[in-house]
Amino acid sequence: MKNLEKTLMEKAAGSLRLDPDQQRKYLGTFQERVICGISIAEAKDPQLKQNLPYILSALNATYTPLYLKISPSIPNDLQLTYLKMGRDQGITSTIVSDESSHSPFGLILHSDHALNLEDTSIKAYLPQKKKESNPKTKKGFFQKLFGG
Repeated sequence: MKNLEKTLMEKAAGSLRLDPDQQRKYLGTFQERVICGISIAEAKDPQLKQNLPYILSALNATYTPLYLKISPSIPNDLQLTYLKMGRDQGITSTIVSDESSHSPFGLILHSDHALNLEDTSIKAYLPQKKKESNPKTKKGFFQKLFGG
């Protein structure tokens, strides 16, 4: 009978977790498992929405298994879009509960084992914008005359 009472008390108090603050920050996973963290602002960026299927495909080929966690803090239409993108790539994708709504991340891509990656920024996976070269300015009369 005491075993049953103990079990009921543990279940009522919530599940036992290691470092719950870290798990809340990383949408239910640990920092050492994170492959790529995308802030809420970056998750709302149209460029990310356009490039994410390619990024997911590349990461899915590199890291197995791959999971996608989606924050409840991003708009509902984006949540569903990212959920569909993940499932189209064969990635287990979930929208986390409101418990993680204070996380700075909108999306977390992670594995089920420790990877300890140093750079988990999405910027490493986004295509780099080409720097526009400054158009040549026309030389004035005196610049042409004096070679400046």
